[in-house]
Parts: sequence; structure tokens; C-alpha cells
Amino acid sequence: MTNATDFGPLQLLIGIWQGQSGTDLSPEPDGTEHNQYRERFEVQPVRPLSNAEEQHLMAVQYHQTVYRIRDNKQIHDQSGYWSWDKEMQTVVMHSFTLARGMSVIAGGQVQIDEKFRHHFNVSASAEIGAQWPISQSPFLAPESVTP
Repeated sequence: MTNATDFGPLQLLIGIWQGQSGTDLSPEPDGTEHNQYRERFEVQPVRPLSNAEEQHLMAVQYHQTVYRIRDNKQIHDQSGYWSWDKEMQTVVMHSFTLARGMSVIAGGQVQIDEKFRHHFNVSASAEIGAQWPISQSPFLAPESVTP
């Protein structure tokens, strides 16, 4: 049985998070569209994982849904994982997929500041051969859409 401390900084993410006051800014041909939204972000722990029995990871799985408030239309759906390398202590990975044709594997560090706030700093790139890649459908790639 895995206890909560095994999840390291990922423990802070576990739970159900909801908000009603988001603002989405979308570029449009005639300017920028502004939409108020509500979202739900549910994070569940996953069993301990390993890569080739050499890298030992703890992970949480999540699902995020976002709805436009004015018409209750779903405008975003994302599912993925946050993984933490226990041995490296600060290495974190964020892998996720958007239903509209994008997958991301981002990597980086978790830093803890003097007020014990945790900062998850990850990045990814759509450049060919990137260490932390973004993969997009043919429709999205020329549009340079980023998550």
C-alpha cells in the first residue's frame, strides 16, 4: 500500500477542484473573443510506476472539463498525468491529450520557495526532435495552436 507522502509534491494536486470565474480569450479574425467559463479538475492517485525497472515514478491521473457559462457549451476536455521521479526529487513530467488532436509530454522541475509554495515548471516544444514533444493533428500544426 502506498501512503500519501510517496506522492511528493503531487499530493497537493489530488482532489476535485472547481471554479466558476474563468475567462477564456480566443483569437478571432475580427479581434479577440472573451468567454466566461466554469471548470472541473479531478485528480486521482495512480499506483507506483517504473520505466525498465530503472526509473521509479509516482503519478496522478486527471480529467479537466471546461464549460462556457453563457450557453453551457463544453469548450475544453483534457486528460493526462503528472508524474514525479522519487529518486530525482525535483523532476516532474506532465503528459496529456486534448480531444481535438494534440498530445503533449512536458518535463521540468518542482521548486519549493521560502513560503513552502510549490512551483511546477514544465515545458514542451513542437520542434522536430524535441526532448519534451508536442504532437498535433495536421489541422492544428499549421495553426501553431498551443495548450
